Amino acid sequence: GSYQGGLIGCVNGENIDVNISNSSNLEPQKETSISMGGGAISGILAVNNVNISNFRNNVNIQNNGSSSSIYGGVLGAVWNSNSIVLKDIVSEGNIKNNDCGTISGGIGIIMYGSGDINTIDIDNVTNKLNIEKASSGTGIISLVSKSNEINIRNCTNYGKMTDCNTSSGILGDISCDNTVSLSNCKNNGEISGEKKHNIAGGIIALMHTAKKLNIKECSNNNNISNYKSIRRNIST
Repeated sequence: GSYQGGLIGCVNGENIDVNISNSSNLEPQKETSISMGGGAISGILAVNNVNISNFRNNVNIQNNGSSSSIYGGVLGAVWNSNSIVLKDIVSEGNIKNNDCGTISGGIGIIMYGSGDINTIDIDNVTNKLNIEKASSGTGIISLVSKSNEINIRNCTNYGKMTDCNTSSGILGDISCDNTVSLSNCKNNGEISGEKKHNIAGGIIALMHTAKKLNIKECSNNNNISNYKSIRRNIST
Protein backbone atom coordinates (compact mmCIF):
# COMPACT_ATOMS: atom_id res chain seq x y z
CA GLY A 1 0.00 0.00 0.00
CA SER A 2 0.91 3.65 -0.19
CA TYR A 3 1.28 4.12 3.58
CA GLN A 4 2.98 1.56 5.86
CA GLY A 5 3.23 2.79 9.44
CA GLY A 6 4.31 0.71 12.40
CA LEU A 7 1.63 2.30 14.57
CA ILE A 8 -0.34 4.62 12.26
CA GLY A 9 -0.60 4.64 8.49
CA CYS A 10 -1.71 8.20 7.80
CA VAL A 11 -3.03 11.17 9.79
CA ASN A 12 -4.91 13.99 8.07
CA GLY A 13 -6.66 16.65 10.15
CA GLU A 14 -5.59 20.25 10.73
CA ASN A 15 -6.87 20.42 14.31
CA ILE A 16 -5.41 17.10 15.47
CA ASP A 17 -2.67 16.88 18.11
CA VAL A 18 -0.79 13.57 17.78
CA ASN A 19 0.79 12.29 21.02
CA ILE A 20 2.67 8.97 21.15
CA SER A 21 4.64 7.85 24.23
CA ASN A 22 6.08 4.66 25.75
CA SER A 23 5.53 2.73 22.52
CA SER A 24 7.51 0.62 20.06
CA ASN A 25 7.60 -0.84 16.57
CA LEU A 26 9.49 -4.14 16.50
CA GLU A 27 9.05 -5.69 13.06
CA PRO A 28 10.58 -9.00 11.98
CA GLN A 29 12.82 -9.11 8.94
CA LYS A 30 10.79 -8.71 5.80
CA GLU A 31 10.98 -7.92 2.11
CA THR A 32 8.51 -5.30 0.97
CA SER A 33 7.80 -2.49 -1.46
CA ILE A 34 7.49 0.76 0.46
CA SER A 35 5.93 3.82 -1.09
CA MET A 36 5.88 5.65 2.22
CA GLY A 37 6.78 4.11 5.56
CA GLY A 38 7.54 5.07 9.14
CA GLY A 39 8.23 3.22 12.36
CA ALA A 40 5.55 5.21 14.20
CA ILE A 41 3.63 7.14 11.50
CA SER A 42 4.00 6.73 7.77
CA GLY A 43 2.40 9.95 6.53
CA ILE A 44 1.14 13.17 8.10
CA LEU A 45 -0.74 15.33 5.65
CA ALA A 46 -1.90 18.14 7.92
CA VAL A 47 -2.00 18.24 11.75
CA ASN A 48 -1.53 20.75 14.52
CA ASN A 49 1.24 19.28 16.70
CA VAL A 50 3.16 15.98 16.77
CA ASN A 51 4.74 14.78 20.03
CA ILE A 52 6.55 11.43 20.18
CA SER A 53 8.56 10.34 23.24
CA ASN A 54 10.02 7.15 24.67
CA PHE A 55 9.70 5.33 21.37
CA ARG A 56 11.76 2.39 20.11
CA ASN A 57 11.94 1.30 16.47
CA ASN A 58 13.70 -1.91 15.39
CA VAL A 59 13.25 -3.08 11.80
CA ASN A 60 15.08 -5.11 9.18
CA ILE A 61 13.71 -4.26 5.76
CA GLN A 62 14.65 -5.12 2.21
CA ASN A 63 12.86 -2.33 0.36
CA ASN A 64 11.95 -3.10 -3.24
CA GLY A 65 9.93 0.06 -3.66
CA SER A 66 10.16 2.64 -6.42
CA SER A 67 12.87 5.26 -6.78
CA SER A 68 10.60 7.80 -5.07
CA SER A 69 9.83 5.74 -1.96
CA ILE A 70 10.31 7.11 1.57
CA TYR A 71 11.09 5.46 4.91
CA GLY A 72 11.75 7.04 8.30
CA GLY A 73 12.57 5.23 11.51
CA VAL A 74 9.89 7.23 13.35
CA LEU A 75 8.19 9.50 10.80
CA GLY A 76 7.77 8.94 7.10
CA ALA A 77 6.65 12.18 5.45
CA VAL A 78 5.14 15.25 7.10
CA TRP A 79 3.64 17.89 4.86
CA ASN A 80 2.00 20.36 7.23
CA SER A 81 2.41 20.74 10.99
CA ASN A 82 2.75 23.52 13.53
CA SER A 83 5.34 21.64 15.57
CA ILE A 84 7.15 18.31 15.68
CA VAL A 85 8.69 17.25 18.99
CA LEU A 86 10.71 14.02 19.23
CA LYS A 87 12.34 13.00 22.52
CA ASP A 88 13.98 9.91 24.06
CA ILE A 89 13.92 7.75 20.93
CA VAL A 90 16.03 4.82 19.73
CA SER A 91 15.87 3.55 16.14
CA GLU A 92 17.86 0.46 15.13
CA GLY A 93 18.06 -2.30 12.54
CA ASN A 94 18.72 -2.20 8.80
CA ILE A 95 17.01 -0.83 5.72
CA LYS A 96 18.44 -1.90 2.39
CA ASN A 97 16.98 -0.14 -0.62
CA ASN A 98 17.13 -1.41 -4.18
CA ASP A 99 17.37 2.07 -5.70
CA CYS A 100 19.36 5.19 -4.83
CA GLY A 101 16.29 7.35 -5.46
CA THR A 102 14.85 6.28 -2.12
CA ILE A 103 14.88 8.75 0.78
CA SER A 104 15.68 7.11 4.13
CA GLY A 105 16.23 8.59 7.58
CA GLY A 106 17.16 6.79 10.77
CA ILE A 107 14.60 8.88 12.65
CA GLY A 108 12.60 10.61 9.96
CA ILE A 109 12.02 12.44 6.74
CA ILE A 110 10.18 15.71 7.02
CA MET A 111 8.81 17.15 3.79
CA TYR A 112 6.19 19.63 2.75
CA GLY A 113 3.75 19.86 -0.10
CA SER A 114 1.47 22.89 -0.09
CA GLY A 115 2.43 23.99 3.44
CA ASP A 116 5.33 23.85 5.84
CA ILE A 117 6.44 23.02 9.38
CA ASN A 118 6.86 25.79 11.92
CA THR A 119 9.20 24.23 14.51
CA ILE A 120 11.13 20.97 14.76
CA ASP A 121 12.52 20.06 18.19
CA ILE A 122 14.53 16.83 18.68
CA ASP A 123 16.17 15.83 21.97
CA ASN A 124 18.01 12.72 23.18
CA VAL A 125 17.63 10.59 20.07
CA THR A 126 19.90 7.68 19.15
CA ASN A 127 20.02 6.14 15.70
CA LYS A 128 21.45 2.66 15.14
CA LEU A 129 19.55 2.05 11.91
CA ASN A 130 21.91 1.23 9.04
CA ILE A 131 20.83 2.59 5.65
CA GLU A 132 22.01 1.35 2.28
CA LYS A 133 21.36 2.93 -1.13
CA ALA A 134 19.32 6.10 -0.80
CA SER A 135 19.25 9.47 -2.53
CA SER A 136 19.44 10.93 0.98
CA GLY A 137 20.49 8.66 3.83
CA THR A 138 20.93 10.27 7.23
CA GLY A 139 21.12 9.28 10.88
CA ILE A 140 18.50 11.64 12.30
CA ILE A 141 16.58 13.74 9.74
CA SER A 142 17.07 13.12 6.04
CA LEU A 143 15.11 15.89 4.34
CA VAL A 144 13.48 19.15 5.47
CA SER A 145 12.04 21.06 2.53
CA LYS A 146 10.67 24.02 4.50
CA SER A 147 10.63 24.95 8.18
CA ASN A 148 10.82 28.02 10.40
CA GLU A 149 13.10 26.77 13.19
CA ILE A 150 15.02 23.55 13.85
CA ASN A 151 16.51 22.61 17.24
CA ILE A 152 18.43 19.35 17.66
CA ARG A 153 20.34 18.43 20.82
CA ASN A 154 21.85 15.39 22.55
CA CYS A 155 21.54 13.19 19.47
CA THR A 156 23.93 10.46 18.35
CA ASN A 157 24.16 8.43 15.16
CA TYR A 158 25.78 4.97 15.21
CA GLY A 159 24.13 3.83 11.98
CA LYS A 160 26.23 3.09 8.93
CA MET A 161 25.27 4.98 5.76
CA THR A 162 26.33 3.09 2.63
CA ASP A 163 26.09 4.15 -1.04
CA CYS A 164 23.78 7.11 -0.42
CA ASN A 165 23.97 10.07 -2.79
CA THR A 166 23.68 12.64 0.03
CA SER A 167 24.56 11.41 3.49
CA SER A 168 25.36 12.57 7.02
CA GLY A 169 25.17 11.57 10.64
CA ILE A 170 22.61 14.11 11.85
CA LEU A 171 20.99 16.30 9.15
CA GLY A 172 20.81 15.60 5.44
CA ASP A 173 19.26 18.04 2.96
CA ILE A 174 17.91 21.03 4.90
CA SER A 175 16.00 24.26 4.18
CA CYS A 176 14.99 26.58 7.01
CA ASP A 177 13.65 30.14 7.00
CA ASN A 178 15.26 31.23 10.28
CA THR A 179 17.49 29.34 12.72
CA VAL A 180 19.01 25.86 12.78
CA SER A 181 20.61 24.95 16.12
CA LEU A 182 22.55 21.78 16.97
CA SER A 183 24.19 21.08 20.32
CA ASN A 184 25.93 18.02 21.76
CA CYS A 185 25.33 15.92 18.64
CA LYS A 186 27.74 13.20 17.53
CA ASN A 187 28.20 11.03 14.48
CA ASN A 188 29.84 7.72 15.34
CA GLY A 189 28.66 5.89 12.21
CA GLU A 190 30.70 5.21 9.10
CA ILE A 191 29.62 7.03 5.94
CA SER A 192 30.81 5.49 2.68
CA GLY A 193 29.75 5.96 -0.92
CA GLU A 194 30.95 5.54 -4.44
CA LYS A 195 32.87 8.11 -6.46
CA LYS A 196 29.66 9.09 -8.27
CA HIS A 197 27.95 10.12 -5.03
CA ASN A 198 27.86 13.79 -4.29
CA ILE A 199 27.83 15.14 -0.75
CA ALA A 200 28.57 13.85 2.74
CA GLY A 201 29.05 15.55 6.09
CA GLY A 202 29.60 14.23 9.58
CA ILE A 203 26.91 16.46 11.07
CA ILE A 204 25.14 18.19 8.15
CA ALA A 205 25.36 17.18 4.50
CA LEU A 206 23.66 20.05 2.68
CA MET A 207 22.23 23.34 3.97
CA HIS A 208 20.24 25.33 1.41
CA THR A 209 18.82 28.22 3.40
CA ALA A 210 18.90 29.55 6.97
CA LYS A 211 19.37 32.99 8.50
CA LYS A 212 21.44 31.54 11.32
CA LEU A 213 23.22 28.23 11.88
CA ASN A 214 24.36 27.43 15.43
CA ILE A 215 26.57 24.39 16.06
CA LYS A 216 27.85 23.78 19.60
CA GLU A 217 29.81 20.81 20.98
CA CYS A 218 29.16 18.58 17.98
CA SER A 219 31.64 16.08 16.54
CA ASN A 220 32.21 13.53 13.80
CA ASN A 221 34.04 10.46 15.07
CA ASN A 222 34.14 8.08 12.12
CA ASN A 223 35.31 7.81 8.52
CA ILE A 224 33.67 9.52 5.55
CA SER A 225 34.90 8.18 2.23
CA ASN A 226 34.43 8.17 -1.53
CA TYR A 227 32.34 11.31 -1.98
CA LYS A 228 32.94 14.19 -4.39
CA SER A 229 32.41 16.70 -1.58
CA ILE A 230 33.25 15.78 2.01
CA ARG A 231 33.05 17.92 5.14
CA ARG A 232 33.93 16.51 8.53
CA ASN A 233 31.30 18.59 10.28
CA ILE A 234 29.16 20.41 7.72
CA SER A 235 28.93 20.65 3.97
CA THR A 236 27.21 23.63 2.36
